[in-house]
Amino acid sequence: MANHDGDERFGAPVLERDTGNRQPGSRRESAPLASIELDLAKMPAAEAEEHSGVPASPGPAPDYARDIARFTQLREEVCHSARRQVDTLRILTAYRRINDELQNCFLALEKRLPAGSTALDLVFSDEPVPSAGKLGLGWRSDGVAQILPVASTGVSGIEINFSEVVANAGAVLHVHLLSLEDEQVIDRWTIPLERLSPGWAMLTLTRPLDGPSRLLDLRLDFESHEDASVALHLGAHQRVGLFQVRHPVSERALRSNGLAVQIWCGDPYFAHVVHSNILVADARPDATAGATFSPLSPTVLARAAHVNPEAVGFDFVPVSRVPYRVAVSCHPPATGFTLAGVPLPPNAHPVGLSVDLEVGNEKSKPVEFAAVLALDQERAGEILAGRSEPLPSEAFSGWVTVTPEARGALRAVTPVSAKRPVKVFLATRMLHPGQNSFAWARFRNIAIATLR
Repeated sequence: MANHDGDERFGAPVLERDTGNRQPGSRRESAPLASIELDLAKMPAAEAEEHSGVPASPGPAPDYARDIARFTQLREEVCHSARRQVDTLRILTAYRRINDELQNCFLALEKRLPAGSTALDLVFSDEPVPSAGKLGLGWRSDGVAQILPVASTGVSGIEINFSEVVANAGAVLHVHLLSLEDEQVIDRWTIPLERLSPGWAMLTLTRPLDGPSRLLDLRLDFESHEDASVALHLGAHQRVGLFQVRHPVSERALRSNGLAVQIWCGDPYFAHVVHSNILVADARPDATAGATFSPLSPTVLARAAHVNPEAVGFDFVPVSRVPYRVAVSCHPPATGFTLAGVPLPPNAHPVGLSVDLEVGNEKSKPVEFAAVLALDQERAGEILAGRSEPLPSEAFSGWVTVTPEARGALRAVTPVSAKRPVKVFLATRMLHPGQNSFAWARFRNIAIATLR
C-alpha cells in the first residue's frame, strides 16, 4: 500500500499502523475520529463523495427569471437617474444663462444711475386706520386729491393702499402728481385695474425730484363703467386741513383724514428690487428736437372755457372738464365751430400740442376736431376759418374727422419758439352742418411740449 503520509489532499495526517517496529523514544501520532469527519465536511463535494462513498445532494436550480427582473429594475433605475441628471444639467444651464443676462442688465442699469444715487429711504408713512373707513371711486366719480406732507426734494416713489379693487375690461385709474406752485404735471400713471390688487402699490417717478422744494399734489381719477370701482384706505386724522383728502374741484375736505400713503426718497430703480407691485410712470414722447410732451394738469383742464359765445350759443355749458375721462368736452354747434380756450400757467411756453380725440355717443354724427397754438383768440379764429395761415411761431393741426366707432389724434408743433407765449385753443364742428345732437366731442390726454 502506498504511503500517503503528508498528502495535503486529505487535509489531515494519515493514521499510521502499529507495526511493532517503533523505535525507542519515538511517539506515535494519532488523530481523533471527529477530526477526520470534520475534514471530510470541509472538502469539496466531489472529493467528499469520492472519499466518503456518500453521494452529494444536488443544490437548488438557478432562478433566471428573478435575476432578469432584478437586472431590468436596475437598468430602469439607472436610466431614470441619468434622465434626472440631464434635466438638472439643463435647468442649471438655463439658470446660468439667466444669471448672465441679469448681470448684464444690472451692469447696464448701473451705467444709467446718476453718481451718488442711493437706495430707497422711507421718509413718510401713514398706515391704514381701520376705524377711519375707506374712500371709494366709481363710475362718474369726480376723483380725489391729496397734498403730500413732505418736502419734494428727493421724492422718487409713492405708495397707495387699496382696500378693494373691482375691475372690468377697460377700467382705468388715472393718477397725476402735480406741483402746486406752477401747476405742472411731474408724472402721470395710467393704470388698468387688472394691474391692481388690495394692498400697497408703488408709483415710481421717472426720476428723483430735485430743485427748489415744492408742494406735491396727488390726484386720482377713475374711468370705467358702472360695474367697476376701487376703494382707498384712509390714514390717521390730520389736524392740518391742507393735508386732508379733498374734492379736486371744490377743494373742500372729504374726510378729516389723509390717504394711507408711504413716501420714499432715493433712486427709483431700487424700487423694483424692494417692491413687487410696481407701477411705472407713463412715457412722454418727444415732440421735436429739444422738446418733450407733458400732460396738462387737471387743475388746468378745469379752467377750459367757451371763448366764442358771440358766434355760437348754447342753452348749456358746451365746454367743461370731464374728470372721469381726463378730458375736456367741447360740444360742436349745428353750424360754425365751438372754440375753447385752455389757460396755461404763466411760465408755460408751449411749442407743441398733442391730443387724443373721441366722440362719446354712438348716436352722434361725425365730428371734426382741431387744435391751434396762436398768439390770441382772434388769430386762432382766423386760422380755423381758413382766412389766415399760422405764423412761424404758431401751429395748426388741421381738421381731423372722428366718429363714435373710430377715435383719432392730432398734433400741432411750431417750427420756431415764439418771442411771446402762444395760447392753446381747441375747436369742434360737425362734418356735415346740421344735426349736432349726441355729439359728445372730447379732447383727451391733452399734452403740451415745452423746451427743455
